Amino acid sequence: MLSNMVPSEVDVSGYINAAEGEIVPIEAPYRSGATSLPYILRVSGKQYFMKKLRPEYVDNVQYRNLFKKEFEVGEKIKHQNIVRYEALREDDKDVSILMEYISGATLEQKVAAMPEYFTKRSNIDKFLIQILEALDYMHKEHIVHCDLTPRNIMFTRVNNDVKILDLGFCYCDSYYNTAGRTYTFAAPEQKSVKGTIDARTDIYGVGKLLEYIERNIDGRLPRLYKGIMNRALDADPSKRFQNCGEILKILRNRKKAFKRAVVASLLVLAIVPALFYISKTQRFDELYNDFVWIISPVDYDVKHNQVYYKFGADSTLAVVGCELNANAMMVDEVPYEGKMYRVTSIAERAFYRAAHLKSVYIPMGIETIGKEAFKHCTGVNSVELPNSVVDIGMGAFSTMRSLEKVKLSNALKEVGTTAFAFCEKLTAVNIPEGVTHLCVDAFAWDSCVVSVSLPSSLEVIDRGVFWYCSSLREVTIPKSVKRLGDYCFYYCDALTDVYMLPTVPPEICTPFKYNAVNIHVPMGCADVYRKAPGYGTFNIVDDIPLAECSAEE
Repeated sequence: MLSNMVPSEVDVSGYINAAEGEIVPIEAPYRSGATSLPYILRVSGKQYFMKKLRPEYVDNVQYRNLFKKEFEVGEKIKHQNIVRYEALREDDKDVSILMEYISGATLEQKVAAMPEYFTKRSNIDKFLIQILEALDYMHKEHIVHCDLTPRNIMFTRVNNDVKILDLGFCYCDSYYNTAGRTYTFAAPEQKSVKGTIDARTDIYGVGKLLEYIERNIDGRLPRLYKGIMNRALDADPSKRFQNCGEILKILRNRKKAFKRAVVASLLVLAIVPALFYISKTQRFDELYNDFVWIISPVDYDVKHNQVYYKFGADSTLAVVGCELNANAMMVDEVPYEGKMYRVTSIAERAFYRAAHLKSVYIPMGIETIGKEAFKHCTGVNSVELPNSVVDIGMGAFSTMRSLEKVKLSNALKEVGTTAFAFCEKLTAVNIPEGVTHLCVDAFAWDSCVVSVSLPSSLEVIDRGVFWYCSSLREVTIPKSVKRLGDYCFYYCDALTDVYMLPTVPPEICTPFKYNAVNIHVPMGCADVYRKAPGYGTFNIVDDIPLAECSAEE
């Protein structure tokens, strides 16, 4: 018997009993769920996707109600980029939902099969605009999807249009305590009993989708999309975009802004061609970096030895840049109007895209280095941080493509998010004692790193810290480490041996891509490791003498 909620324009009177009806179990691109099974239903020459409650849950009132809730919410949504819900069937032996059948591929499959698709700005624009317009529509209907994952986003075979799938975890005002999550893509507020679910939860989900795309394509997201991703992924909802319209406005205005930038660039090139001191061998990206540096104004209070400084609220100075052709030779004190003022920080983006820099001197007294302070400084090959530095901002030294050597401060407690990511010539990572936390993607894509030395103080290696360090062959995990985050050694293609000094297995969640990695553990601890969650698929070798573990501690 069909529910009386079946839309009148959908003729499914032969739902199951039609002579020509055929029910075909499928797995891809749709997937089995914890409580559901996927099928294709063919009736009267037309295909539908059918989601059936697993037989073992048919008598469970809670799961029946969740299926009915999904249909009732989905049935009222009419948007071209959201899967169409057609009918609900419920009787004593079955609960199933009939939906629009979409021929195409999930985002997960698309990225795996056609990574080059996402290297084109026009394709990323289309993907983002369609998904954001669909979410904006849902939010205006007081519905939050809550489960934006690469398996719940499809691309149609014709025209590559986006279709959002699976409202099974959605939240809406009419229901309570029915919102679910996929943990690795869930927003922080979904993991907290006190968290508030709203439109910003889905915006975080969009950020996670962009992050997934960037991790799995050859190359990196352009700056615009990277900026959208970073803001969308802020742990504090008040610092994210507050609604989808804010992001859509940025994307729609991009072309206008690009045209204005082209005109401005031509004017600058016509007026000051002498500023482009380019050799025949200079790369185009270096030219672009220098151009950005030339036209970017610097707001400063004091200039000393070609370096610019600005006063803070506490009358100390922050480094905010330097003159073109100058190197970053900072000092610890600067004279101004007869007095000396301490220099305590390097401001956010102080030397961003300063491709002309060949050397950097950071004096004792500098305590903080701001977000992206030296990002894209492609000519610098070494950096030494004085022991006064206690904080490194996100991406502070990322994309320094000539960087070969780094000496970190002994005062650090953590190495910040993406702090040294995309430093393609860095060969060794030596983390000093005192550091307890390596933050997300801290050394990701450092493809020439062959050795990593971790301190006995380290407790957490966060998600993606050594992602794509493809030359790394072995690593020793100190006894103090309590957690290895998602993908922390993913795509470390040369990694064969990991020496685990903890006698209690650290918490892990897919840290390695390949099960062929040998996990060496303290003698007598092999069974403990094999039984610990996440370790069962690896080759566990108990060959580390306990004396070495004690000495390390």
